[in-house]
Amino acid sequence: MTVLGRPEAPRAPRVEEVRSETVVLSWDQPNNNGADITGYTLRTNTGQEHACATTTCTFDGLKNNVKYTFTVVATNEVGDSEPSPRSREARPDEKPDKPEPPTLDFDDSALIVSWTNRSYTDRSPIECVNLEISPAPTDGVTQKTCQTGGRITWTGLENGTAYTVSVQAKNKAPDPSDWSDPSAPEVPAAPPAAPAAPTATRVNTAAGGQITVDWTAPANNGDAIDKYWLGVYTNGELVKAIDTTATEQTVQDLSTGSSYTFRVRATNKAGHGPASPFSQPVVPHGTPVTPGTPRAALGSTTSGQADVSWNRITEFRGTGPRYEVRANGGGTPQNAGNNASYTYKPLTNGTSYTFQVRACNAYVCSDWSGPSNAVVPYGPPPPPTINATGGGGQVTFTWNAQGTNGLDTTVSVTGSVRSTARSGTASADAKPGQVREACVTVTDEKGTSVKRCDSAAALTPTFSVRSSGVSAGCANERCEYWTISWDNLGAGSHQVACWAGDTSNNGGPSYWHDIHEPHPTTWQGSTKYTISGNEGSQRMSCFMGRSYNGTAVGVKTSDDLYTGSTWNIR
Repeated sequence: MTVLGRPEAPRAPRVEEVRSETVVLSWDQPNNNGADITGYTLRTNTGQEHACATTTCTFDGLKNNVKYTFTVVATNEVGDSEPSPRSREARPDEKPDKPEPPTLDFDDSALIVSWTNRSYTDRSPIECVNLEISPAPTDGVTQKTCQTGGRITWTGLENGTAYTVSVQAKNKAPDPSDWSDPSAPEVPAAPPAAPAAPTATRVNTAAGGQITVDWTAPANNGDAIDKYWLGVYTNGELVKAIDTTATEQTVQDLSTGSSYTFRVRATNKAGHGPASPFSQPVVPHGTPVTPGTPRAALGSTTSGQADVSWNRITEFRGTGPRYEVRANGGGTPQNAGNNASYTYKPLTNGTSYTFQVRACNAYVCSDWSGPSNAVVPYGPPPPPTINATGGGGQVTFTWNAQGTNGLDTTVSVTGSVRSTARSGTASADAKPGQVREACVTVTDEKGTSVKRCDSAAALTPTFSVRSSGVSAGCANERCEYWTISWDNLGAGSHQVACWAGDTSNNGGPSYWHDIHEPHPTTWQGSTKYTISGNEGSQRMSCFMGRSYNGTAVGVKTSDDLYTGSTWNIR
């Protein structure tokens, strides 16, 4: 006889697989105690049951995200076994659905990755996500695991490289979701670098007021430059700003009298980059307007200068305004400053002049104006020179009135001599010591005169007497002829007489007398000799003996008696 019994209690079931609303379990077949096991019953800790035919059984109909433990009961014809020990906990769950692609925002060498987790009621909530980037960053790490918060910044990326990111959601299910589709590509970028200082160049136009500014595109730092900001400064103050997509810009409507500097900055999707250094300063000058025809006149001072005036212009088109004036279409221009009149000098009296004016700024000058009316400067009559020189029997005058003042002049010499010659020499007879005067007057066509005079006295003649040459006229002693020397006597021939002083020791008169008997005491009665020239020496026919040594002797002329000599025969 065979004794049958209920199966022994199975060992605790094993959790083989957990799926959505399902747990797959297995267990070992227990001792059947003589009767075949006809089935098994799984029971949850929540009271749910599920009949199983074999030792592997799928328990479905469970709730996701609920923790379950399981016991199993074996059944044979005798009855049910005792329940097995409880299994380990099993929590049915379903992995998250495939997420939507994340969104990317650029940053400098980084991307800001954002995602939105779905909410579930039929499974455990998403706890975190895995992220995967393509292409690989420079560090080679392509994934970031279990990220929370819905947003991260992925750093260490290359500016200018397009990246995509995929997301994978994780909940309490054993497996994560499928990877999302890649995100839209995004490129990390920073604002552009600061450009180098731009180059500013004046546009060469007559009106001025334009400057062309050009620069080199800076590093774009990962995104194409979409525009530039150009700042226009004067005296350090921003006066104009221009947006442009080019690297060259002509700035117009600038003041021709101001100095400008420029700086530029680039913009891309990351924003404005830093501004460049300032350019060199540029004045957008033009060419001054040509002045009208000037006017010329002689002012209160007519000598060597002329007054030139003109109407001011309204546009110098640059800094440093001034006018320049030139005479007769040439020569070095004279700087008239920023004035509307100018006294031009030096000029040559008597020369006809016209004048032109031009306007200048610190950089360029206008064309010359048309010529003014003509003027001829003149001065006062030039003073003549006259020189009087006393001579023997005359005074000589030498004059010169050759100078000019720019006007026609006449010359008149009056006084002891007369002439209309511009220069010359003339003499006036004069007795010894007699003063003679002459004047020279220069008169110009305006009636202005200048006069110069000079005077001098005729020189007093000088005579000396000495003995020379033996005369045969004496019987009892040695006799010698008179030799007369003279000076300042005047040109031409002159008559003289031989006179002596006191000769009473030799039987003659004791007063001055002609040495010829009967010893007259007047010029009319004297014995006369002829000599020639202003100066000279001549032996006369008169003579005296040695006995007259020490006697005062002299020469008589029609004008005077010239003493001072003593007779002496050695």
